[in-house]
Amino acid sequence: MNFANISLIINSLVVLSFVFGAGSLGYLVIRLSYPEIRVFDGKLKAGYSLFAGWVLVGSSLILDYALSSVVGSSLRGGIFPITLLLCSLLGFVLLRTFVLVNMSSALELGLPISKLQGNALGRNGNKSDASEETMSDIGQQFINIMQAISKEPEPKKVPKEKIE
Repeated sequence: MNFANISLIINSLVVLSFVFGAGSLGYLVIRLSYPEIRVFDGKLKAGYSLFAGWVLVGSSLILDYALSSVVGSSLRGGIFPITLLLCSLLGFVLLRTFVLVNMSSALELGLPISKLQGNALGRNGNKSDASEETMSDIGQQFINIMQAISKEPEPKKVPKEKIE
């Protein structure tokens, strides 16, 4: 085995590690640019993360090949880590701009609901009604707590002593 074969194997392993680890990179970019992803279902988050990561890795491989005519790491003259960083930054900026322009500015709170409350039936006998009712109850409790905290305490009334 000569150096060219060893270098090709190492380059292939580096690229494969980025392809298999693309979900982590994708989630990092999405989480930084769209923080509300934390309230999504786990499978949906994983799917979005893998897709975004594969787009980033794929576009950086194409850009690496276009700029240096060598696919792989910088061991053979390629600039894959640099193009991956640039594609990640560009993806972050583009996604963040899209989120700021198109998404509402309302804050979405993720409040925990116990399993018993989530499995209860609503007024119409539907589970979805129960979840909505439970969420509205929890929301009202949250509002009541915040109002109680923000009120100033009333001064204590001290009884006057009789002076004889």
